[in-house]
Amino acid sequence: MKRKHIFLIFYTLLGLNSFSQIVHGHYITNSNDTVNAQFYITDLVHSQYELTIVDSTGGRSTLNPSDIKGFWFVKSSFTCWSVDPFYRNIVEKDIESIGFKFKPPLFSSDPEIHHKANSLDSIWKYQSCNVSDDLKAFVLVKYGYGEFFQAGTFYSNTEPFPIWVLIKDNKLVHRHNMSTLDWLSNSIVDYPQLSSMVKNKKFCSFPYDLDIIIGEYNSHYKSKDLQKSDTSMTIKGINDADKYYHPVAPFIITSVGSLAFYLPGLTAGVIMAHTPSESNTLIPKEFKDRENQDYSRAFKHKIYTKKHKSIGNGFVTGLSLLLIGLIIVCSI
Repeated sequence: MKRKHIFLIFYTLLGLNSFSQIVHGHYITNSNDTVNAQFYITDLVHSQYELTIVDSTGGRSTLNPSDIKGFWFVKSSFTCWSVDPFYRNIVEKDIESIGFKFKPPLFSSDPEIHHKANSLDSIWKYQSCNVSDDLKAFVLVKYGYGEFFQAGTFYSNTEPFPIWVLIKDNKLVHRHNMSTLDWLSNSIVDYPQLSSMVKNKKFCSFPYDLDIIIGEYNSHYKSKDLQKSDTSMTIKGINDADKYYHPVAPFIITSVGSLAFYLPGLTAGVIMAHTPSESNTLIPKEFKDRENQDYSRAFKHKIYTKKHKSIGNGFVTGLSLLLIGLIIVCSI
């Protein structure tokens, strides 16, 4: 087991250090000017402390986190998952303007659910922020780039995997040994209902719902309406789906399948988990807000995560009963 962990860590660190390449992107000056440039990226750890600019002659200069507000670059060809021709046309021109070929998706997908998440794999967005009282660094922002509240990842030479961080008003929100839910909930305590929903596990486990949570917080922060949330379509969608959807059938099917033997339960669980997909989940007609994009996205996402949880619980329950039965039979 120890050798396996060493092997994994070695290849993870190898991946971090084999990142070197010249990429196209932009950086944002402290006066909010956007500058088109080429960057030499060595590895993810180094990128957090300085940015190397490559000029037209191949010469290099460096910028540190106090020199600029942030930067972003395209790591590879960009896949846009949106089926909206207008949106796709904008993205295509933007990507080609910085020297990369636009790559259409292999399969179509619902832009309402998926276009943001998939774009994160290709566009790397760093923002300068205060990680302590006397240190600034570039943090790789995953959700909320350019907004008041953000979530991102930070890399360390001593850790093989990225460390999730929360950023508020350009400062790291320190965890102080809190649980993940308390850390996130306390970070948004000025939005009481959203904070309470996080603490009471109305959202999926960290970090899978960060996109929705951070988007909801920033939307209300911009409207200066953090105390009032009865107009929030996202929260309404989450609550309506929670009241409406009770996934008993997935639990029973996977429990029975796992009780017979784990393979039927596993097969049934995988099929149900992906059928229908999140984007194809139907919202009943009695829900009048189903045409609202924020409501629809939140409603479908909540149903999908509840179904996954039910399937997982069913599989574990059935397998546990099977093992107990085998132990009893073997002990007779």
